[in-house]
Amino acid sequence: KNEKNTTANKIVALKNGNFLLSLSVEDEMSKEQIRLIKFDIHKNILLDKVIATRYASVLKDIKEYANGQFAGVGYVKDKEDTDALAVMLDKNFNILAQEHYGDIAYDTFEKVSILKNGQIAAIGTKANKIWVVKLDKNLSIAGK
Repeated sequence: KNEKNTTANKIVALKNGNFLLSLSVEDEMSKEQIRLIKFDIHKNILLDKVIATRYASVLKDIKEYANGQFAGVGYVKDKEDTDALAVMLDKNFNILAQEHYGDIAYDTFEKVSILKNGQIAAIGTKANKIWVVKLDKNLSIAGK
């Protein structure tokens, strides 16, 4: 209630029976910021955190690892550029790693999958073309 432009991006059923909402919310400077809300089946809010970053940032998709950590993807933008964004979060939504990918163009990740070996696969657009990227848990591009 009474919040600036909040957008729902994803709802995830967690392994322990709880749920996670990935939202974007405008801050006082009208920049999108990541907001994550963990709640139970009775709608009790267990954790509500805004991840404030220097640039506008949004998580379009998020997945949970077996150990309770999370891999999220989306985009980060400033006045002149939009880059794809990948983040690793702990169970309390603290950032463990964060990376931006792309050139001077509109680059974004839309979906993420956790692979059996712990790497993540992300799909999105890069300069208006589809791209698929495989990342290690430290968010470096796999195989480099």
